[in-house]
Amino acid sequence: MQTPSPEHFKNLGPDQVRDFSCSLLGSSFPHQDSTPLTACFDTVEALFSGRHGDFQGSDTAYHNFTHSLQVTLCWCQMLGTLLEYHPELDLTAEGFLAGIAACLLHDSGYLKETGDPEGTGAKYVLVHESRSSLICRRLLHQLDWDPGTIHLASRLIAATGPRTVIEGIPFRSTTEFTLAKMLGTADFLAQIADPLYLEKLPALYAEFDEFERLRGVLPKERIFPSFESLLSGTPDFWDKLVLPKLEHEYSKVYTLLNTPYPAGPNLYLLQAENNIRALRSNTFQ
Repeated sequence: MQTPSPEHFKNLGPDQVRDFSCSLLGSSFPHQDSTPLTACFDTVEALFSGRHGDFQGSDTAYHNFTHSLQVTLCWCQMLGTLLEYHPELDLTAEGFLAGIAACLLHDSGYLKETGDPEGTGAKYVLVHESRSSLICRRLLHQLDWDPGTIHLASRLIAATGPRTVIEGIPFRSTTEFTLAKMLGTADFLAQIADPLYLEKLPALYAEFDEFERLRGVLPKERIFPSFESLLSGTPDFWDKLVLPKLEHEYSKVYTLLNTPYPAGPNLYLLQAENNIRALRSNTFQ
C-alpha cells in the first residue's frame, strides 16, 4: 500500500489557506470580488484568537482553528476537482463563499461567550453544531454578506457531526447537497488523516472528559471512561460510523480527492487508514 507523504497534509497557516482559497475563487469565478472571502478569513481568525468582542478565544486543544483550516483546505481540494470535472452541478460563486464560511465556522460553537468563566468550550460538544450555525449567521451578517449565502452556509454547517442525518436538512438542490457532503467528508478526513492525529488524541480525550465531568457523569458511565478506552474504541468508530457515512450518506464524494481523478490514490483516505491501523495494532505510544 502506498504511504502518503506528510507534505500533503502540512498544517498550513491562515494566510496560506486564505491565499489557496482566493486563488481557487479567482480561477473559477474571475469576476467575483475576493474581498468578502478575505474579510471572512480575517474575521474568523480574530474570532478564534479572542479578538472579537462577543467571544473568548478558542480554548479547546482539539477542535480549534487549526482543525478548521485543515477542513477548509480539504474541502477546497475537493471543490477544485468538482469544478473541473462536474460542470453539470453549475456551482455559483455564492455556493463557493458559503462553503468556505461553513468550513471556517463549523466548530465555532465551541467558543465561549465573553464573561463565561466555566470550563472550556468542550462543554458544548453536544450542541456545538447548532451554536456554530448561529454564530455563522451572526458573523456573516456583520460582514454584510448576502442573506441567501448566509443561510446556505448555516445549512451546510448543520450537515456536520456524527449524529447528523443529512437527508433531513432542507437543501434546495443537488449542488447544495453535494457541498454539504463534501463538508461532512472534509470534517472527518482532515482530522483522521492528520499525521499528528494520534498525538492529538489526548486533547480529544480531555474534551470528552471535561464534558462528562461538568455533567456529573460517573467515570464508569461515560462513553470513554479512560484514555485507553478512547484509543481502543476509535477503530470501531472508523469502521462502524465514519466509513459508512463516507460511503453511503456522503455518497463517496471523497473520491474527489483521488489524484489523479478519478482512479488515482486517495492520500487522505490512505493516511486515515494508516492512523487507524496503528491504533488497531496497539503501536500508538
